[in-house]
Amino acid sequence: MSNNQTDLPEQQSKQRQYVTLIYAAFIAGLCSIIYELLIATTVSYFMGDSVKFFSLTIGLYMAAMGIGSYISKFITDKLLQRFVIAEILLGLIGGISIPLLYFTYTTTALFYPTYVVLTLCIGFLIGLEIPFLTRLMENYQVLKSNIANILSFDYLGALIATIAFPFFLLPVMGIYQSSLLFGLINMSIAAVVLYSYRKSLGKTGKKLQLLTAAMSLVIFAMLVFSSQALKH
Repeated sequence: MSNNQTDLPEQQSKQRQYVTLIYAAFIAGLCSIIYELLIATTVSYFMGDSVKFFSLTIGLYMAAMGIGSYISKFITDKLLQRFVIAEILLGLIGGISIPLLYFTYTTTALFYPTYVVLTLCIGFLIGLEIPFLTRLMENYQVLKSNIANILSFDYLGALIATIAFPFFLLPVMGIYQSSLLFGLINMSIAAVVLYSYRKSLGKTGKKLQLLTAAMSLVIFAMLVFSSQALKH
């Protein structure tokens, strides 16, 4: 067997991994804006004064993203595993953020603290994404192409999110179900990364796959339950 034939599976694997990371950048940009819009819209609905709460949400979000980006430089080992864990957490927290805000508004006095903590947690995890993805892409491209491609697809996802939110998500799905849906979409990043890197992750990958499946099942069950509740 020639060297070219031997290298072919490895080249295909690398290409699949590269496409996976591009997909991750696109979905990351898509979900990050959606979470921000959902939280700001929900708080504005409940409390009024949309200008105040959209401004506050954006400020908290950006500050937390900055902290996440800064903290990422201290994370030097097991980068792929940590990226997957961050996406699982982001999908779960982002997915249940609106149901949690509804719950705290109607049953407790913890609405404001919940709003602030959710915004900071989601922003922090989103702040980790681009630095992690940029470093993971170092194996496939030079730095200037790496950053350009990651940011391009991240911004494209953000553009689609800003168009989809007012014209489709709010009128068709509503805030509550949109949150759960995008939690699942966000969780797909973890799923495709784990699949593409399954050989290199070994037993750790299998454990993370189970965790991803369990968290996705929780969010999906909430989505189905909320859909049935709305019908009645």
